[in-house]
Amino acid sequence: MIGAVPTGLNVALQLAALAVAVIVRLASPGWMLVIAVVSVVPLAVAALPSVLALGTLRRHRLTAPVAVPFTVSAAALVLVALLYPELDDVTSWVPVLRLAGLQDDIDRGADIITASSVGNAAVLLLVTATVWTVVAVVVTRRRTRERAA
Repeated sequence: MIGAVPTGLNVALQLAALAVAVIVRLASPGWMLVIAVVSVVPLAVAALPSVLALGTLRRHRLTAPVAVPFTVSAAALVLVALLYPELDDVTSWVPVLRLAGLQDDIDRGADIITASSVGNAAVLLLVTATVWTVVAVVVTRRRTRERAA
């Protein structure tokens, strides 16, 4: 079980996950990157845990009910960046496979479909973890205020 996590460590984790996601996607750009930038919603979902982490700095420590969703959202963001399929006008690819130089060496059927399926599931996990994080931060903030009053 996760104990109290220092808020500085959580901020570092969130910013590192966001940095990895940005670097991976910029290193393997395609139409999904363009869509993410133009529609803004994917960028907001990706950045929200980092913004919330910065907002929790005054707490000094995060209890498990808050630290766990933050950790899950960071892991999900990295998974999405690595495994969510990217495409251009001709083909599609999985960023981690392309960056590792394995895209052309693997069977284009099963391996790409498997990685893409995990990437699609990771998007669902990221959205769920982000909502979970927002709820956890809001609920624990209310409890802290009620105890102080």
